[in-house]
Amino acid sequence: MLPLTQRLILNLIPGGAIKPAAKVSQNDTDSRTVEALLYHGNEAVTDITGVTAAVACTAPDGQKYTLTVTLTAGNPVKATFTLTEEVTAVAGFVDAELVLTDGEKTIGTGNFLIKVEGEPGAIPSTEYESIVAIKEA
Repeated sequence: MLPLTQRLILNLIPGGAIKPAAKVSQNDTDSRTVEALLYHGNEAVTDITGVTAAVACTAPDGQKYTLTVTLTAGNPVKATFTLTEEVTAVAGFVDAELVLTDGEKTIGTGNFLIKVEGEPGAIPSTEYESIVAIKEA
């Protein structure tokens, strides 16, 4: 079953009222893959000859991360990356951008979000055992 894949549509033209978002759980570890379909306006991006890519992220605590991206030719091109433990460590919104490089030329897509849903408050195992012992008494 793992990893789970989510699809986003990313545009080389920044803007738009709503940023695309990948939704994950806090502390997910290398189990969520994002497959981003690339567009330039309404046109699918189809040529990635000589292009490399990375995802630049800023977590809610201000930490910055770079994710490795695999580009796959197609109509549209697919940019695939896995969300790391570091990116999912802090609950909240991670600001992200896919950065494409062709030689010395660099272009970013419109920004997107990685929504890290917080872990519900877990009861430490020692407290859980105490609660069970009280109920059994």
